[in-house]
Amino acid sequence: MSRGTERTPGWIVLETFSDDHPSVVFEGTPRVFKPLTRRRNFNSSAVTEKILKTVRSVQNGAHAEDARAALPDGTDVLIRALPVLGPDGVYGSQVWLGEYGQPVGEPRTVEAYSFDPVTCLTHHGPGVDRNILSINPIEAKRPSHHQIFEFYDDFSKQSDVGEYVETLVTDIPPSGDSRFFDADICLTDGRGIGRTIHVSMGYAPDAHGRPEAKGILHDVTDHVPHRVDYALAMTKKLAAQDHPAMGRAIIDVTTGIALQWLNPPIGALTPWLTGLPDFTEQGREAATNLRKRVLARSVYAEFTTPIRFTGTGDWIDARIGFEHYGENQGLMTVREN
Repeated sequence: MSRGTERTPGWIVLETFSDDHPSVVFEGTPRVFKPLTRRRNFNSSAVTEKILKTVRSVQNGAHAEDARAALPDGTDVLIRALPVLGPDGVYGSQVWLGEYGQPVGEPRTVEAYSFDPVTCLTHHGPGVDRNILSINPIEAKRPSHHQIFEFYDDFSKQSDVGEYVETLVTDIPPSGDSRFFDADICLTDGRGIGRTIHVSMGYAPDAHGRPEAKGILHDVTDHVPHRVDYALAMTKKLAAQDHPAMGRAIIDVTTGIALQWLNPPIGALTPWLTGLPDFTEQGREAATNLRKRVLARSVYAEFTTPIRFTGTGDWIDARIGFEHYGENQGLMTVREN
């Protein structure tokens, strides 16, 4: 800490699940569980003490809270802390730091989840499905790893996750830096928008000492552009081609209209052979956004959306993929999800 601290206003993100000392996981860019005392901006002992007090209050009450502190030269600093909600409580806070009286920026998209390494079940906080995945909240069941995988476009550290999970269930609990895991995951959300989500996960056993990991999910697309792992896209394409119930059609990529069915759709999707399905508003948006992406990048992309056909009335979860072949033509794959 010093009198020469930077004074750039903005949001920082703290995790509060690992121990009694919250650490910074975002300050302008994603951070790897950095001590709060090592932040760049508005760093003084008085401001740090007030941040900690405010964050603890937010954690206990699960509500937003404002506070005020002063730098050594007398500059008043506004501290605004918002809770980051996990499935069973507050897992962190996003905190605004800026000179008092300055405008406060829009909060960032930050949510939280927990992971049980014994059952391999993930439990979402109340905002994950809506604000991170842009899908309707899943009420009856937790998403399987396969279903979550369908959202991913790039996850370069995916192979490291298994090793990390193994450390959580050993006889000797992880300690030091081995308690933590962080990574960027690029995904396509339910609206067909490419996003980069930074994951900050840490070992946090429950009240009975049972191993558990808790994590922060933070949309950092404005700092880390969305990208596509072409090997992963090819893997999804090959998996789709091998699916026995897959319908395939040559399409006009701009409109999505099927020009010729190479393999007719089957089952509940059979009416697509002679008519167009109805989409939800979000489904139409996702289809349009993904077709624009494949036109620009010539990469296979999939999404899941409810559709229905005139006269049936029933909504069907369909898995739809697009690929650009040249000019304005491409391939569409369809199957029941």
